[in-house]
Amino acid sequence: MKEFYYYLRDKQRAPRITVCIVENGGMYFRGVALASMMEKSVVKEKGRRLAFARALAAMTAGKSILPLRWHRNIVDVLTALNMKERPFDFKGEWDHQLNNSEQKIVGYL
Repeated sequence: MKEFYYYLRDKQRAPRITVCIVENGGMYFRGVALASMMEKSVVKEKGRRLAFARALAAMTAGKSILPLRWHRNIVDVLTALNMKERPFDFKGEWDHQLNNSEQKIVGYL
């Protein structure tokens, strides 16, 4: 099992979204952690632990888990990152299909 991480950062370079990709047996699982805009000091390790736990939970469950609900915190984070649409549907995704950026991160391309 291998794990890879990347971050989506706000204008102050704080990692507002932490993404963990876990590769196991040729399948990929993605976990996502979002830091609220109200958090003054974002701790990367906390985001990494949470994202990793969500990727493992999806892998164990055999399905995607924790649908991303569209609420104020999510809207605030995505607005701070200049994102027009929601980049994730679940906080823990089973059998994730890597996008181009993720393929580069895991060395697939």
